[in-house]
Amino acid sequence: VSAHTDLMILEKILLCLIPFSFFGIYLFHLWKYRLVVNNKTIAIKSLFNNQSTPLALLKDYSFQKEGIVINTSYDSDFIISPPLEEQALFIEWLSHYSQNPELEKETQLYLAAQEELKNNVLFGKNPVALAAKLQKARYVTYVLNGVAVFNFCFTFYCIFFAKISPYPVIISILLPLLCLFVIYYFRGLIIIGINPGKLMVYPNLSFPLGLSLISCLYPLFSDTYLLDKFQFLFYDFILVIMLMPLFLFISKEVDFKKIKELLYGVAILMCGGLVYGYGTLSFLNEYKDDSALQEFRVEVLKKRVTDQKDATYHITLSPWYQTKTAEEIEVKKRFYNSIQEKDSVSVLLSPGNLGFEYYWLEK
Repeated sequence: VSAHTDLMILEKILLCLIPFSFFGIYLFHLWKYRLVVNNKTIAIKSLFNNQSTPLALLKDYSFQKEGIVINTSYDSDFIISPPLEEQALFIEWLSHYSQNPELEKETQLYLAAQEELKNNVLFGKNPVALAAKLQKARYVTYVLNGVAVFNFCFTFYCIFFAKISPYPVIISILLPLLCLFVIYYFRGLIIIGINPGKLMVYPNLSFPLGLSLISCLYPLFSDTYLLDKFQFLFYDFILVIMLMPLFLFISKEVDFKKIKELLYGVAILMCGGLVYGYGTLSFLNEYKDDSALQEFRVEVLKKRVTDQKDATYHITLSPWYQTKTAEEIEVKKRFYNSIQEKDSVSVLLSPGNLGFEYYWLEK
């Protein structure tokens, strides 16, 4: 009873922390720091950092995985990482103060993307209109980032406390479609984030799209099993083929004349689309499914636990329905401990809303 009470208290605490974590992570993402550059100094300021370095002391800089690293003559470093507006500000400074800016590939990529942005009449006929639309686009991306963070926290809560809720998957399904509409509405001013050159200038939706794809994996934690996985993967692939051209053409982010760039974009969208299709089809197939069930009594032939650090639990079932040989499946630890070898369990089979047969086990 005490353990159960402690778990309920922990659940309530975590539930209360979800909105605080949502706003905390979101604000940290927005105001992690700001970069200030003038004629005399370059400074990074935030709630936890306030460093300033005279420009005369700058020795060199490099573009690394974690961001732009600025070295100074007294052996201290600045590391400028995303959000990318701050990187863009520093690169803009480089174009004015660096002795050889033409040697920096990243600088040239940024200047080219910035020039493309300024010359595109779809984004504004004058600098004032462009600035206003760009600010509006960034505000929309911040809102979508916040929705994605909230849904990710909610998904984690449901998984951690084994809560069954359709809302994480519903939001994960709708969010990429909303992102697609936003990209279309802003006519390419907001991008997906698969073009490194445009990432320096354009607001992008890689963060909400990435988190929504992670939340789409929520059905993996259910107790249901697909009967024909190959049929499911085939239709998942068909869904990807339908959605991928929409993202490619509407985002206007990939140059179709550059084969390498096109293949990279296709590969990124293909991987993300397969995850999205899995979550979407699984949810639509099982949500509020009231189809007539078939029940099969089967025998547990064998039990097995993996020897890995994160152990998984498997049982082998005798042949049933269309299966002609014994089948081994992975089950939850609680169900595994509740049965023994030679026990009989029920396999409940449903045709599914979309025709993908799936089943689950009961004692």
